Amino acid sequence: MIGTGLYTIGEVATFTHIPAPQVGRWLRGYRSGHRTYPPLWSSELSDSPLPQAFGFPDSD
Repeated sequence: MIGTGLYTIGEVATFTHIPAPQVGRWLRGYRSGHRTYPPLWSSELSDSPLPQAFGFPDSD
């Protein structure tokens, strides 16, 4: 994970001014009644020990 920037859902919410619950739903997906909504995208960290984090490649 060296060279990967890491951000929590809360940090992304702060930077983007989007409520944290909404950011979390986009990353994790959610259920409403009998309907299940999948995540909008998979984090590059989804297979890491930090699957609920956002990352970006370090662009040295």
